[in-house]
Amino acid sequence: MISNRSLNKNEKRLFDENPSHGRETLKYALKAMFEEKNRYDNNGEDGSDSNAFLHAYWSALLARNIDKDWAYRWTNAHENDPKMIYTQMDLFNNDLGINFAKKNNHLSNDELANAIENLIDSGEGKKVESGELKNSSKEKKRNLNIFESIIEKALSLVSKLIASSKNLRNGDGMTPLIFAANQGELESLKLIVGYSDLESVDEFGETALFHAARLKSIDVGVILLTNNANVNAITEKELSTPLMEAVAHRNVAMAKLLLEHGANINSVDRHGFSAYSLAVNEGVENDFSFLKPS
Repeated sequence: MISNRSLNKNEKRLFDENPSHGRETLKYALKAMFEEKNRYDNNGEDGSDSNAFLHAYWSALLARNIDKDWAYRWTNAHENDPKMIYTQMDLFNNDLGINFAKKNNHLSNDELANAIENLIDSGEGKKVESGELKNSSKEKKRNLNIFESIIEKALSLVSKLIASSKNLRNGDGMTPLIFAANQGELESLKLIVGYSDLESVDEFGETALFHAARLKSIDVGVILLTNNANVNAITEKELSTPLMEAVAHRNVAMAKLLLEHGANINSVDRHGFSAYSLAVNEGVENDFSFLKPS
């Protein structure tokens, strides 16, 4: 399920017939394996609920993103011996995923993962237990919290957890929004930002926009500012602003972005430094000449 070098002869024939679909199929296999790894403790074990999820979700991805016929052909080609009980389990779960995907084609890939997991939990799938086919059940899961999900790029879990976790804080006092900004995790940030208070601060009194100001890329800043983050937020103790933070990290592109969104160049911190005077102090005033008061 990983590369065309590990395919059986029937899969190789299909891959050669349509290499584009074949490459997409292998890509979605990796996606399904990634989701299984992030959701279950015993991922990869034949006959398990996690393996039921793997087959159902992979098949659903193929049906949703390529087409139903290709999904049936590939998943049937993937199974070698229809008389084996494990093959019967896999074929059942393949059909479950394909049919569910076609009836629910409005779902995104990540929403589909959550829905397939719920199907397996509720007994709609099949597993092998004591040599017999049994209904699937709610298996022990990996209990990733939202911060771990952001780090592992488990977007479907981020999506699933955010409503109940938006106000949680990690050991550094960061909310999920601030943490995603700090880590530069754009896709998680896009999922989180609509649920979050953009004025929330970490233990240093900094909003997510301060963390964005330290990054080389402006992409995090664009997302936050597009969602009306306060461009002139001020820390309570140091009286610093995101613009000052951008200057301190010599982030010219971010400083320009903040200025475009109304950053106040006349704000001063508790030492009396404006953003431009900080640039002068750091010897980079030429880079930030656009911040010089007129």
